[in-house]
Amino acid sequence: MVVREEVRIDMRLENVELENPGELPSFGTLMTLASAFLPNLGAGFPRLVSAPPDTAEDESMEARAQKAEMRYKSLVEQIPVVTFMVSFGLRKSEIYVSPYVEKLLGYTAKEWTEDPILWYQRLYTEDRRRWNAEFSRTIALAEPFKGDYRFLAKNGRIVWIHGEVTVVRDAAGRPSFLQGIGYEITELKLAEEVLRRSQEDLDQLVKARTVEIMTVNKSLESEIALRERVEENMRQSLKDLADVKSALDEHAIVAITDPKGKITYANDKFCAISKYSREELMGQDHRLINSGFHPREFMRDLWAGITQGKVWKGEILNRAKDGTLYWVDTTIVPFLGIDGKPAQYVAIRADITERKRAQERQNELMGELKEINEQLNQFAYVVSHDLKAPLRAISSLADWLITDYGDKVGEAGREQFAMLLGRTKRMNSLVDGILRYSRITRQHEEQVTVDVNVLLREVSEMLSPPPGMVLHIAPGLPTVQCERTRLTQVFENLISNAVKYMGKPAGDIYVGCEDAGRHWKFSVRDTGPGIEERYFEKIFQIFQTLAARDDRESTGIGLAIVKKNVELSGGRVWVESKPGEGSAFFFLIPKSSANTDTSFLIRSKLGRGGVQDNTLNPSST
Repeated sequence: MVVREEVRIDMRLENVELENPGELPSFGTLMTLASAFLPNLGAGFPRLVSAPPDTAEDESMEARAQKAEMRYKSLVEQIPVVTFMVSFGLRKSEIYVSPYVEKLLGYTAKEWTEDPILWYQRLYTEDRRRWNAEFSRTIALAEPFKGDYRFLAKNGRIVWIHGEVTVVRDAAGRPSFLQGIGYEITELKLAEEVLRRSQEDLDQLVKARTVEIMTVNKSLESEIALRERVEENMRQSLKDLADVKSALDEHAIVAITDPKGKITYANDKFCAISKYSREELMGQDHRLINSGFHPREFMRDLWAGITQGKVWKGEILNRAKDGTLYWVDTTIVPFLGIDGKPAQYVAIRADITERKRAQERQNELMGELKEINEQLNQFAYVVSHDLKAPLRAISSLADWLITDYGDKVGEAGREQFAMLLGRTKRMNSLVDGILRYSRITRQHEEQVTVDVNVLLREVSEMLSPPPGMVLHIAPGLPTVQCERTRLTQVFENLISNAVKYMGKPAGDIYVGCEDAGRHWKFSVRDTGPGIEERYFEKIFQIFQTLAARDDRESTGIGLAIVKKNVELSGGRVWVESKPGEGSAFFFLIPKSSANTDTSFLIRSKLGRGGVQDNTLNPSST
C-alpha cells in the first residue's frame, strides 16, 4: 500500500518538464523532484522503496516506477543545479550529490560522498562561522534555512553558491535527513559587489557633493549676509547722503554741470537767488548769470583749474534774471570719471551779498575814520601849538612878575602869582597828556623781547620817587614779547599814580607777576588810602580824578593811557581795593604776540574782577 502511494506521487511527477532545460527551476520544483527519491541510507542514487512483486500487475507497476525513476534522475542531473541529501544523524554524511557539482566546483560527486568533510574544507574561511551558526540552528530546531556562501573550487576559483535546505521527516514525524539544492550566483554577487561599490562610490560622491554644497551654502550664506550688510550700509549711506543733500540744499546754492558746463541740476536756492526757474536753467551754462564784473582772465583761470581736476574756491559776482547783482562764495569740485577726467562739476555757493555790502561799508567807514584821525592829528598839533605858545608866555610873565615884584605885592600877591604859575604848568601838562593819549592809537612799534626786570629798573630811575617811597620789584620777572614803549608807559603811569596818591610821605609799592595760562598777570600794589568800589570804572576814564586838582596836581589822563595801552596789547586792566587797605592794579599781557582775545576789548559790566574768560579772571588766580 505504501508502494502504491509512492507510485501515485511519481505518477503525479511523471509529466513534469522544464520549458527550457538551461534555466534554473524554482526551489519548489526542485524540492518536488528531490522528494521523489527519498532513499534508504546507502550509496549511489536513491532508489524507490518497494516490496517484491506479487502479481504481473505489480511487476508492471514496478517497471513503470523504475522508468519514472530513470527519467527523473536524468532530469535532475541535467539541470544546472547541485542537489544533495545529507543524513540527520551524528555522522552527517552525504547520501547523494548530483553530478553538476563537478562542473561547479571541480570535484566529482563521488569525491564529495566519500569525503564527509570535503565540503567544509572548501567552504570559504570567512563564511564558516555564519554557516556553523545556521547549520547548528537547523540541527537543533529541525528548521529549514537558506543562505549565500563562498566555496573554493578545485582550480582555486571562488564560487558563490546559494543553498536552500529542508528537513525531511519519517513516518513518525522525526527528522530523517536533509535535502537541498545549491546553484551558482557568482555573477550575481559580482554584480552586487559592483553595485555595492558603485553605491559606495555614489555615497562618497554624494557625501563629497553634499560637503561641497554645504560649503557653497555656507559661502553663499556668508555672501548673502555680507551682501545684506553691504545693502544695509548702502541704504544707510544713501540715507546719510540724502540727509546731507537735504541739509546742503537748505543752506547752500547747489548746481551740477556736465563736463561742458551745461547745468544738469539746480536746487531751489539756486532758482530763488537767480530768479530763473529750474526749466530755464537746465541745459544752460553759467554765462546765463554772468554779471560781466570779472575779467576774461578770471574765468579762464577758473576753467583751467577745474578741467585739470583741481578744486576751485573764490568769490563771484552774478546777475539774476531781474538784473540784480549778488555775490556768492563759491567752491567748484570736479568729479572724475574712470578715465581720470572730470565727468561733472558740483558748484556749492553761499550768498555773501550782505557781507560784501558790510565790507564795503566798513571800508567806507575806515576811510572816513582815517580822514577824521588825520584831521584830529592836525587839530591836536594845532591846538598844542596854539595853546602852548600863550601858556609859555603866561608862565614866563608870571615868573618875571614874582621875581621883579614879589616884594611889592606882598604875601597874598605872591600866592596868587604862584597859583597862576601852577595853573599854567598844569595846563601845559594837560596838553602834553592829550597829545600822548592821541598818539597811542597812531603809533605802533615792532614787538621785541623785553626783560621786565631791566625795564622796571629804568622806570624807577626815570621817576626817581621821593626818599620815603620804596619800590619793591619781585625777583625773576618774566621776559615778554611786546611793544616796549607801551609797556614802559603802563608801568610808568601805575607807579607814578601810586606815588602821587599815597596820601603820606612814606609808603611801599610792590610790583609782581603770576602765570595766568596764556597771559602774564602783572600787579602794582601800594599801601595808600585805597579806592571805593564805585570808582573802579571811573578812574580809567580820561580827565577823571578822585582828588581836587588844587589839592593834588593831576591831569586825569595817566590811567586812561594805561587802559588804552594794555587793551591795544591784547590785555585787560582792572583794580582791586578797599578803603584804608591800599590798592592793587592788575593787567594781563599775552605770552605770544599771536595770542589775541577780543574779549579784552569789551568793558566788563559784571562788576569787580568780572570777565567772560575764567582763565583771565583775577579771582581765579
